[in-house]
Amino acid sequence: MNEKMKKIKYISIIMIIAFMLTGCGNKAEKIAEQYCDILIKENYEDMLDIAYLPDSKFLTDKRKDEAKEIFAKKMKENKKTITTCTTTKSKEDDNKIYYKLTINDNDSLNIEVDKKTNKVYIDDLYEERSIESYSSSKVSVDGVELSNPSINDNMATYKFTAFKNVSYDILATNPSLKDKKGDYKENYIDMTYQNDSVIDVSRFKDDFIKELDDNIKPMFKEIALVGFNNGNKNTIKKYFIEENFEMLSNAFKNNWKDTYKSYTFKNLMDDPVKYRINSYINDTELKINVTIDYERETKCIVGLLCTDGIEKTYSVLTATIKKDNNTWKIANWE
Repeated sequence: MNEKMKKIKYISIIMIIAFMLTGCGNKAEKIAEQYCDILIKENYEDMLDIAYLPDSKFLTDKRKDEAKEIFAKKMKENKKTITTCTTTKSKEDDNKIYYKLTINDNDSLNIEVDKKTNKVYIDDLYEERSIESYSSSKVSVDGVELSNPSINDNMATYKFTAFKNVSYDILATNPSLKDKKGDYKENYIDMTYQNDSVIDVSRFKDDFIKELDDNIKPMFKEIALVGFNNGNKNTIKKYFIEENFEMLSNAFKNNWKDTYKSYTFKNLMDDPVKYRINSYINDTELKINVTIDYERETKCIVGLLCTDGIEKTYSVLTATIKKDNNTWKIANWE
């Protein structure tokens, strides 16, 4: 290639680059002018059509229409009558072109136009939201399942980008719990029951509660009988992941007394075991509070008002139970 042809090639490249840069600048300038036109005409809904939006599955056209109404209402509440608006390019970097808008000849506003998309950056239009759920749950937003949560113990935190002040349909499904769903516009959404001191059984699936009933009630009934009767602890080893019988002597006393009376265990009541779920960890681990109803015989030691007889009472303990080879067992208790 001779020198003349090289010069022509270099000039052509320079002209192409210059054309591309000029074209980018012209488009950005038109967007800035369009921004001015929207302010003058008060067509605030149109602002979102020229607004920069990050890549997100949740900044959909449907939600965008809702965001337009909210954004326009907010703008109208704080509007200022604008009769003139002119644009002046102030600076430029690798990603943005900056414009100064002169409004009503004596006021100004600075905007930024993204070079790649030719869209204007608008504050408070979208935000990152967090959803907390159990790690065993699946969470979806507007029918789109979320992925890659951060995990801390048995909790999962999902993040997604949403239009600000717009409600989204959130659904959490779980192997043991019934579906939890609702319309949420908060930037932090809790899809768990971690703040409940007791989780109502109605929140769990029926087959899960039946499974617990079939395991917990006979297990604690047998444990209570061994404890109350000072029975053979080897017969209840099968209910423990690790042998831990310390609570037997405290929770299930056979012969004991206080200042005025002595007591002797008599028998368990019909359907003696009641429980409530204090904490759901996952579908194979729970913290429960167990009550054992029973009768005891009382004998007076001292006291004019004391009488011998039979009284109904109960013992209470808290246990962490885990599923071990498809069988619920006690991991620890207190």
